[in-house]
Amino acid sequence: MSQIFPQPSQTTAPAGGNRAERLTALFRSDLFLRAEQEPGDHAAAPADSLHHFLLRAADALGAQRVFEFGSGRSTSAFLQHGLHVTSLEDDARWMDDTLRQLDEAQIPDRRHAARVQPLKLKWRGGIPFRDWRLDGELADAVAVADLVLIDSPFHVPFRISTLCAVLSLPTDALVVLDDTRIHTLRRACARIARRNARRLHHAHVNVGHGFDCFARRDLDITRPLTLRFGPLEILKGWRRYFLQPKPLGG
Repeated sequence: MSQIFPQPSQTTAPAGGNRAERLTALFRSDLFLRAEQEPGDHAAAPADSLHHFLLRAADALGAQRVFEFGSGRSTSAFLQHGLHVTSLEDDARWMDDTLRQLDEAQIPDRRHAARVQPLKLKWRGGIPFRDWRLDGELADAVAVADLVLIDSPFHVPFRISTLCAVLSLPTDALVVLDDTRIHTLRRACARIARRNARRLHHAHVNVGHGFDCFARRDLDITRPLTLRFGPLEILKGWRRYFLQPKPLGG
């Protein structure tokens, strides 16, 4: 495990109670309640709004390990906050950009594990997605993370598959999906939360570009999440798959 997730130091004091109790308290805290009441602001550095929220949540959970799908400014923010970070990209160019930014900012990378793995075809509810295969060391790294940020793949609708994959693992992490002001993501999050209400905590945070937060209520339930699509959603999913844009620089 140390090869893919740097071992955290023992200097961070965990918050009181076990992880399930801390997650339940977090979802009921004013951190979510205030965020729900504050309007999002696309013009006011939305990434900073997300990072500020995530770092406060990490402190509330006593988090030490972060797994992020995608990398960039969030990587810098987590590392500067003293967290141990594993970043996953599907294109080495994106990861090279992040590593260059860390080097230019003179941010030590000894607590950072960089991974690049191509996306593969994955089917969910009759819809094709392109997503990572979370097995082996990657699955282990996600499972032991305290905080998971999903800010990739580049084609935003594919993040629905990534979210389902993460929440189907035996993880007690706070899972955050970015960019849920996009209607496709917001609708999918609502559907996932509604169909799995007994298994998942869920909250939408209306700041920046919007993001949705999930956490599992019961780690003993290991069956896949319930996610069904109607005929119109399946048709739209196929259309999005074949009309997916190329990544920047691709």
